[in-house]
Amino acid sequence: RKSMSNSNSSGSGSYSDAEDALAAFHQQQQAQVQQAPPLVPMPAPVPVQPPQHDGYLLNSVVCSPKELRGKYRLYTVQTTFSVGDLVQWKPGMKHRKRPRVDELGVVVYVLDAPLFATVKRETDSGATMFREPLTLGVGIVDTDGEFMVFFFDRHRFQHAYNSAITTPEGRRLRELAERLLRPEVPLMPGDIVQWKPGLKNKKRPAEGDYGVVLTVLTEPVHDSTGSAGSPYFREPLDIRVGLADSDGDWVIYHYDSRRFEKAGVSVTDTAAPAPSLCQTRANAEAQSMYE
Repeated sequence: RKSMSNSNSSGSGSYSDAEDALAAFHQQQQAQVQQAPPLVPMPAPVPVQPPQHDGYLLNSVVCSPKELRGKYRLYTVQTTFSVGDLVQWKPGMKHRKRPRVDELGVVVYVLDAPLFATVKRETDSGATMFREPLTLGVGIVDTDGEFMVFFFDRHRFQHAYNSAITTPEGRRLRELAERLLRPEVPLMPGDIVQWKPGLKNKKRPAEGDYGVVLTVLTEPVHDSTGSAGSPYFREPLDIRVGLADSDGDWVIYHYDSRRFEKAGVSVTDTAAPAPSLCQTRANAEAQSMYE
């Protein structure tokens, strides 16, 4: 009993010291809090505007149900188009780089049965052009001044403003479309041809150079790329043209005959013109054969 009594008395002293130390610690912490400077409130975050591109947001924007209903009505409006009409995107319906928002196009084809892209990246259900019904062929002038034709979903387009037909851009587009579609005297094998003004759409032959028609196809063939975003998508290639490239080599390409016209030259001229690169190359090769 004596032993337990001594132990309790010594333990009581230890508890008392610990309580005193803990109380002193709390007093010290409270003093530090009272001496600390007041907290400054954080400023409200500034909303960051998404980057703009061509008048449209690069990032997806969540539309309200009312806005979605408006887009639905705009997309489903039935518009009748005819060849030669000037058109532009409906507001908010643009989904390709060209034509630009403020750029005009001219209708070249109006299809009853839609075309569909066949290139792999556009046949994936995650692609925006997957099974897109391509029913409108629209011609535009690209940055190189060449007249290109692209196919689109007609629901994305509307007629251009009334005064567009009198603008230089509108007049030029209609002239190019008429030049492409105007019936001409059919080309025949042996005809010397060149691009119609403004209708060049490939690198060769160069502007002002000549080619010779080798074959006129009964049924046109088409480019195998299958990309709806290509200006060569479904282009009817119905003639084979032979020409000399920049090295003087004899090359043969397929073209849309509507973009060519007979050149105003005669192959029976008796005058001896200056030798061309093609003739110079041929002479050199013939000479090397006999050496």
